[in-house]
Amino acid sequence: MEIAQITAARLKQALSAFQQAQSPPEELLALDILHAYRGQSSAERAIHLHDWMSQTIQARLQQRRAAEERPSLPTTPHTRQQITAVLAADFSHNNPELEAWSALYHRYCIPVSISVNDLAQAASVVPRHFSRRVQAGLDLLVDVLRRAEMTAHGRFRAQRLRQHLPPADYARLFGGETLLTQLSDLWGQADGPRTISIEGLGGIGKTALARAFANQVAATAAVDGIVWVSARHEWLTDQGDWQSVTDPARSLADIIARMADQLGQTELAGLDVNEKTARLQPILAAAPHLVIIDNLETLDDVAMLLPVLASLKDAARFLLTSRHSLSRYPFVQRLPVPPLSLADSRAFLESELARRGRDLRLETDTMRMIHDIIGGVPLALKLTAAQLAHLPLAEVMDGLRQANREPSERLFTYIYRRAWQLLDESAKALLLSLLSISPDGEDVAWLRLMSDLPENEFEAALAQLTAYSLLEVAGSPTAPAYRLHRLTTTFLQTEILLNWSA
Repeated sequence: MEIAQITAARLKQALSAFQQAQSPPEELLALDILHAYRGQSSAERAIHLHDWMSQTIQARLQQRRAAEERPSLPTTPHTRQQITAVLAADFSHNNPELEAWSALYHRYCIPVSISVNDLAQAASVVPRHFSRRVQAGLDLLVDVLRRAEMTAHGRFRAQRLRQHLPPADYARLFGGETLLTQLSDLWGQADGPRTISIEGLGGIGKTALARAFANQVAATAAVDGIVWVSARHEWLTDQGDWQSVTDPARSLADIIARMADQLGQTELAGLDVNEKTARLQPILAAAPHLVIIDNLETLDDVAMLLPVLASLKDAARFLLTSRHSLSRYPFVQRLPVPPLSLADSRAFLESELARRGRDLRLETDTMRMIHDIIGGVPLALKLTAAQLAHLPLAEVMDGLRQANREPSERLFTYIYRRAWQLLDESAKALLLSLLSISPDGEDVAWLRLMSDLPENEFEAALAQLTAYSLLEVAGSPTAPAYRLHRLTTTFLQTEILLNWSA
């Protein structure tokens, strides 16, 4: 329902209908303030609307009475004498707003039927004057309802825009305020870049930054849709270098198909990529859209995808995350993500420890040593926090010092290996059984089937993997989805399977 359609005449019609046990105007039952009751019948939603209007009128009257140092409305059953006494007192303060709310309340919300003439007599005014006060009350109620409807509309609109965003990996975003401001400034420029690439090494926080920006856009910006497509397919060689592989599940065709699906264009299934792209162009151009493609890692994918994005950039704005630089594409605005500062690293690490139930305040020298080794990479800090939650600080620090002798690119591999050593045999078996898990996650039934573990061993193994951050939990509390971070998969492939005999 449009805000302008909320009028005094409609609210008067609804209040009159409630008095006569009739149905209010049907369009009022579609208000966003009743969104939680959309699945209920019209009669049930009418009851909720009646409760909202009655409670709002009574609450506003109570506020105005309190401002005049008047007692609250009686909570006991009203008698005619009580009602007229309250009304007379409300009209004795020469307060137009108090009179308006009181007139509206006594005209439509009291449990006793009293005519307008009798109400006017009790208020010591002529009926015409009393009716004008009722109308003033209706106008005040219109303003309150419009404001509530705008708030509800914004809240549910933001929920709709966020429906495809992945769950947050961290309790809050640390050290990203400056980058978020830069993204917001670029977004706010009418002639700003249509494609932005958030770039940095794995685990640096690119996805977290993109998610935070998408949430910000959903809450504040005028967009019609937000699309989020994940393109994860990286692995790490024994030499500590990132290499790319072709993953059919993350092909250009799959990315375009996911975009079409999230835009509600499921009927495009079966068409080729060029036809789908052509069909998406006018849909994206009809209203502002933000399309996020996360973990755009391989040069092959970039080479195929970037020309397609270039053809759509006048219809939508794109936000990419990538470990590889897109500097050779002139229409892409690059935004490198630096490591966290020492202060932000400390705040992040202690936040992760607190989330895991460990109240540990790190000494400055200890934190500086951790930061020097890890380099302010959020994922490494998160995994270090997972170990600190279960091991003595001295033991973790000894391990980090050993890791410092290896090439910096192999630090993640070392941290995973230390976590691997802490697992029992059932947890190791479960982790290895999940190598084929979907990047988007699987439910617990799938995990149980793949593990082939007895029930008691499976539950304990699952708890271990979750506790050590080797298995991420997404979805909702009632329907969790489990997935492996790609770096976990890398560790299993390069450090465990390739060296299995050792």
